[in-house]
Amino acid sequence: MPIAQKTSGRTKFLKIILPLLILLLGFLLMQLLLSQRRAPEPREVEERGALVELLTVQPETRQVLVRGSGTVRGQQEISIIPRVSGEVIALGPDFVAGGFVRTGELLFRLDPADYELARQRARATTARAEARLAEISERAAVARQEWQRFEQRDGARLEPSPLALFEPQLQEAQAELAAAEADLTAARLDLERTSVHAPFNARIRQRQLEMGQFIQAGGNVATLTGTDQAEIVVPVPQAEVPWLELPRPGVTANGSPALVNFTVGDQEHQWSGFLRRSLGEVESQGRMVQLVIAVDDPYQLAAPQATPVSLLPGMFVGVELAGHRLEEVFVLPRRTIRGDSTVWLMDEDSRLRLRPVNIVRQEKEIAIVDHGLAAGDRVVLTELTGAVDGMLLRANNNREQGGQVAGAKPESKPEQGADRP
Repeated sequence: MPIAQKTSGRTKFLKIILPLLILLLGFLLMQLLLSQRRAPEPREVEERGALVELLTVQPETRQVLVRGSGTVRGQQEISIIPRVSGEVIALGPDFVAGGFVRTGELLFRLDPADYELARQRARATTARAEARLAEISERAAVARQEWQRFEQRDGARLEPSPLALFEPQLQEAQAELAAAEADLTAARLDLERTSVHAPFNARIRQRQLEMGQFIQAGGNVATLTGTDQAEIVVPVPQAEVPWLELPRPGVTANGSPALVNFTVGDQEHQWSGFLRRSLGEVESQGRMVQLVIAVDDPYQLAAPQATPVSLLPGMFVGVELAGHRLEEVFVLPRRTIRGDSTVWLMDEDSRLRLRPVNIVRQEKEIAIVDHGLAAGDRVVLTELTGAVDGMLLRANNNREQGGQVAGAKPESKPEQGADRP
């Protein structure tokens, strides 16, 4: 056989016959395996239910907290305006921008020389007026005595002329003395006004005069901010006001306690305050009511140990107002409220129950319920798709919680009366 025919037959075997033999062998092996397999034994599939996280609730007493923010300002702030002119001859040791002064402490003194001379002139004028009044009074007394002797000698009952009794002169002398005394009082006041003292405990916000400077009466030379108390104007929604104790007009008692917060870096500083009053109007935009929070001793000048941060005017701070206390209520995360007022519960048979509740108040992260729940109820925290009443549930025991609301931050509560003076 020629070599070319042998090569052609081998190539045909490798390309056609061998693959067919391999496929046939594989098919026979598969049939053998299928003939020897066993059918799986049927078993019942257990329905385990949807895996959920639960919160076991208990009734508690909850204090309502109303939160807001505002800018600090001084409860008192005045401009120092001298009522007399003169040269500055003395400055108080603490009369500098940023300095603290106490009530009655000297701020500055003007040259009193001109006002001392004016007082002496007023004294001299008053003395002359007193002398003239004494002289006219004596003349009037002598004239009346002479008129009385004339009537007794002649027996005439005539009405004397006022000029004869020196009555106009006497009135004029009395008026001159009153004017002289008024001028003397004014001179004394002007002399006293050359020394200007702090009207209340204050911090010097601005000072616009120096030693030797001549200042005119009526010019603003300094601005003082009171240190005994600071105020914070906090806008809150109108619906939040009924939850607070707002002092009525004419009542001096303090309102709801407040906690003022200011954060610097990682440190939070707090001051105790109280609700002082309302500004008495509702903003047209946002329907917000302006409440005034008062904080005593914002610079902690009377404290035995002052903190490094003071409550300064212009600071933007947060405020928590402690309102009324709610008894026997249930506190839930807001995300557990389904729809308007429905809560999902898991009953004793691990079935989902849709329970309508009465929500007395909602805050930023929590909802407060007063009716519809009982002690020990297990509230479903997990969001379920297609939830229906009676749906089988399965509790995640590792995540079941009780007592404190899951996911809600512990709230700081101002103690009632702790910040009252």
